[in-house]
Amino acid sequence: MKEGEWLAQQASEVAFLAGQLLKNRPLRVQHKGAIDLVTEVDLASEMKIREEFARRTPDLPVQGEEAGGVSGGLRWVVDPLDGTTNFVHGYPFFCVSIGLVEGGRPMVGVLYDPVRERLMKGWKGGGAWVGAQRMGVSDTRELGQSLGITDRKSTRLNSSHLVISYAVFCLKKK
Repeated sequence: MKEGEWLAQQASEVAFLAGQLLKNRPLRVQHKGAIDLVTEVDLASEMKIREEFARRTPDLPVQGEEAGGVSGGLRWVVDPLDGTTNFVHGYPFFCVSIGLVEGGRPMVGVLYDPVRERLMKGWKGGGAWVGAQRMGVSDTRELGQSLGITDRKSTRLNSSHLVISYAVFCLKKK
């Protein structure tokens, strides 16, 4: 197993463990901004992620959405509950997002959906996968024939989920 694949496997296992914490609705919800929510589940999930990476890849720091961390160099970038607003309102579309970034470039990306128990992962040079199925680029050539999803409330330009989504869906085998 090559290093990128091994790191993607580590991130996948960590995302799965953190995702188990997301299977229950939160008891407490706080606002970190006018429309930006955080729950006790966000915090518990990020703590689990940090503990697991400290054990599995101790030389790689973690930059988390809730607790911050190192913002440069090779590092894990995590959103422990990507889709908090959906989660709080009982809308079952959220996930654990984990990326490994170096110099602003994605090396590994993992998304784990605990509701559907679905894992998506990708790594530089290894392509992108949904479970054991390799993902490919759509044949759609017209924008009007495609599907695009965005989050209008997010104003963070360096948002971790954008980096992680890019890593999972755009890394191509070279």
